[in-house]
Amino acid sequence: MTASCVGFPLRHSQAKPCGICPACLFRRQAMHVTGIAEPENSYQYDLFDPSHEAISVDRLKYVKAFLMQVAQLDDVEMNDRLPRAFERHILSTGILQRSQSQKGVIELLARYPDEWIASASDARLNGKAWAKWLAPRQPPEQLEQGVTCASA
Repeated sequence: MTASCVGFPLRHSQAKPCGICPACLFRRQAMHVTGIAEPENSYQYDLFDPSHEAISVDRLKYVKAFLMQVAQLDDVEMNDRLPRAFERHILSTGILQRSQSQKGVIELLARYPDEWIASASDARLNGKAWAKWLAPRQPPEQLEQGVTCASA
């Protein structure tokens, strides 16, 4: 019964969260992955509801950004250290101290792309055009040279 929308209710007058801002995307995808059903028509734009109308491409800039992030995180592997750029960010922001294990952050970052790929697969089956921007993972030998998982 909460709203995460960055514009709700202050920035626009509709009676429901937008569904396409970064806060709504984090929430909507997390609820979808965990199997928590939200009431129908909870969002002005719904990425996952098959009965909801299509969302115009110009309104999906944050979805594209999320999917591009997913493609970047696809390289996070389960090992003892984060990729250098992530490690620098995690340490400089104080999320972790140098003496702390990175294992939990690595597990989270490794799981996140899988969750988005599963959500996109469900949305693709329900005819959501945006879901085609995130291709299912393929072995490297099957990918065309220069192609990434996110075509956004």
